[in-house]
Amino acid sequence: MAEQGVLLSEKKGLSQEMVSNEMVMARCKSLTSAIDYCIEASPYTRQQIAFQMGVDSGHLNRMLNPNDSMNFPPDRILELMAYCGNLIPLKFIALSARHGIHRLMSDVEEENERLKEQLKIRDHRESAIMDFLEKAKVNLNFGG
Repeated sequence: MAEQGVLLSEKKGLSQEMVSNEMVMARCKSLTSAIDYCIEASPYTRQQIAFQMGVDSGHLNRMLNPNDSMNFPPDRILELMAYCGNLIPLKFIALSARHGIHRLMSDVEEENERLKEQLKIRDHRESAIMDFLEKAKVNLNFGG
């Protein structure tokens, strides 16, 4: 099986930002249609996605056919979204339940926020010390 970044295609995909919540809900009436839209919005063809997932393209087409009893395996939706580069099925599920989704901070981002807060506290303490020293200096000059 090819590595994830190896597939090349002339097809232009929609960036994650271009796929609005409104587009997802207008376009998708079921999870199967959201999975189909996920593939359509990607920069890859169905055949390329099928190859990436290690299934025959005919098998993938059957899984996406709402009139066929063969459903897309729920355990592979995350894998599909990673290959396609969008979160359309996840957006559809969240929006159908009247929820939104947002990206969580990475460990590095969390550490960065924690360090910013520590820096802010340190700056405040430093400012208080500098104010105290300035006042003490003035008092020493007047006292002598």
